Amino acid sequence: MIAAGRASQRPADAKLLVLDRRGRITHAPRSRLVDYLRTGDVVVANDAAALPASLRGTHLDSGSEIEVRLAGRRSLALEDAPRFTAIVFGAGDFHQPTEHRPRPPLLSTGDRVALGPLTATIEATLDHPRLVTLRFDGEAATVWAGLARHGRPIQYAHVPEPLELWDVWTPIAAVPVAFEAPSASFALDWEMVRELRRRGIELATITLAAGISSTGDPMLDRRLPLDEPYRVPVVTARAIARARANGGRIVAVGTTVVRALEHASSEGTVRAGDGIADQRIDRDTRLGVVDVILSGTHEPETSHYDVLRAFASDPELGRASVVLETHGYRTHEFGDSVLIERRLTAGGDQPDVEKLEDNAMKLNHLNLTVTDVAKAHGFLQKHFGLRDMGRSNDTMAGLYDDDGFALVLMKAGRAAEVTYPQSFHIGFTQPSDEKVNEINRRLRDDGLDVPPPGRVHGAWGFYFNAPGGFVVEVACW
Repeated sequence: MIAAGRASQRPADAKLLVLDRRGRITHAPRSRLVDYLRTGDVVVANDAAALPASLRGTHLDSGSEIEVRLAGRRSLALEDAPRFTAIVFGAGDFHQPTEHRPRPPLLSTGDRVALGPLTATIEATLDHPRLVTLRFDGEAATVWAGLARHGRPIQYAHVPEPLELWDVWTPIAAVPVAFEAPSASFALDWEMVRELRRRGIELATITLAAGISSTGDPMLDRRLPLDEPYRVPVVTARAIARARANGGRIVAVGTTVVRALEHASSEGTVRAGDGIADQRIDRDTRLGVVDVILSGTHEPETSHYDVLRAFASDPELGRASVVLETHGYRTHEFGDSVLIERRLTAGGDQPDVEKLEDNAMKLNHLNLTVTDVAKAHGFLQKHFGLRDMGRSNDTMAGLYDDDGFALVLMKAGRAAEVTYPQSFHIGFTQPSDEKVNEINRRLRDDGLDVPPPGRVHGAWGFYFNAPGGFVVEVACW
């Protein structure tokens, strides 16, 4: 994928890859995100603002130049400011890729560092030459003020121009407790928030102190994410409970939201309050709360990609990665986005997908008896995009879709009606509630007798009698 090298949160050409629960891939402008959500869903975003967590300074015991990147705290409380987990680099800055940055001088407990107007003591080294616990001198207010004056946003070499804080604060940024931006929320803007509300989709927030995404050291990167404190407001916990009770989905904006909600949940119920997310989420995680994730595009073998493995199988994600590459999607924090719906088999006790694919047969043909082949044939082409196989006549016609599925229509002899079991129907699944509503309007405008959409069996949709004497379902699951 292409590294997004410009600090633009919402470029006009931002793209969205949608991977639905059936493994189907759709491309869309990211501005159309709301079209892939449903009435009754709750979208949960991380409202943490990014701190200026990169501090240039000196290791006083050796006189060496260093960069300290603050990476974690044990609490969201502002009065707990003096103590941080930190990653320490040697001389240099963000223009040099982290994997090429020199190590800091040998660090020991009790060493002193000067970071602009701030001074601090290394309280502990944490089993790695770059990872330490750091305690700043002075009161909490002094530390916050020093960070504001001297710190810079943590930055990586793929963005060549220095970042400002406004580059990394999301539109919903609130308390400055994150060490890097919860960048999945860059996709949000106030127009989208208004559209969510208009469509009956609720926006809620949590606060999680998002840590750093890369250290440049493979051994240290395997320890990411570090423990992250979070807070789930009462109003958010109630919104989630309400949505789940009414068949709505929980849509997490970013991996940090998944981590917070899953840590705060017990048997699918999210507890309001503070906590420390200390778990890893990966392919073995059985998700209890989150149904859909909006995320940036991530490379395999990163902690962010591991979270996506809880939503979709490795073959599906591998296929999506190839598509992202071939379609020129951009990666990193200012890149494009993916929307992944959790499969029923993803996470926990998921089966061996590759073995299933080897043994499974593909259903690719259905024969439908109808009273009027020509009417049914024209109707399905016009309203559902099926294409003619050719050689159609008044007694038989063939149609096919983008996946190669064939639907054959056959004349019902001399019968004026076709008798099917009461529950028999064919269905067309749609990516969003709005698409269901659009099809419903189009059918009514064309003179068909169709009921308004509603919530049926947990889906948003409707059933109607189609020309030719059969029932059609249009639904978003």
